[in-house]
Amino acid sequence: MKYFTCKVHLYNMNSVVGGQWINCGGVIFMC
Repeated sequence: MKYFTCKVHLYNMNSVVGGQWINCGGVIFMC
């Protein structure tokens, strides 16, 4: 699993409040 410079958020897309979210292999990253 590559984390890059993003924080891992184990929530589904319905939980997204704001920010730039990326779906990366089922794992949601917020940059």
